[in-house]
Amino acid sequence: KIAQAHNVEPSDAKRLPNIIINGGTYSTWLKKVECGDISRFNTDSLKEVKKFIFRLGTEVRALRDELLRHKRFQWTSIDREKLKEQGRRGGQVDAALLPRIIQYCENEVLRILHRTFHQVGWVVRSKVFDGMIVERGSNCKSSLEETMRESESRCRFDGWDVKLVEKELHGLQDQPLRSVQAARNAMKS
Repeated sequence: KIAQAHNVEPSDAKRLPNIIINGGTYSTWLKKVECGDISRFNTDSLKEVKKFIFRLGTEVRALRDELLRHKRFQWTSIDREKLKEQGRRGGQVDAALLPRIIQYCENEVLRILHRTFHQVGWVVRSKVFDGMIVERGSNCKSSLEETMRESESRCRFDGWDVKLVEKELHGLQDQPLRSVQAARNAMKS
């Protein structure tokens, strides 16, 4: 709906919730995607998007405030002081802390996943955004599915409720890469 309401590409539309989550504003996003005068767009759609953004911003601030009080994230008090020393004030400080908490949480889950895959013989080739690129090692005794379920179990043990899925990069892990297969076929002809 964001893309349609503003006549922007879906990739630009996806940036709006990220900007809000990271403490930015609707007007910041409008400037970043160079929407210009929004009065030319469908006003009903714009109203709906603005309501969504308002609710999202309200929920993000409430979540941030709860997380900042949680004992797991007491380390943010050190970051808070550093940000204040750098001249940031009030809302700017709190807005800068939520992305740090999110990054911390993502890294903690990725550490659990990496350790689990490694321990059962998978080779972790790369950590990418919200996932990993893995390859079956020569001594691997577990299937990808078994390893993902074990990883989920270990995450739950540490307080994280995650559901892992296999996503195609250029085919599934047991399929040959299309580009490699195309090159092999070309060499045969």
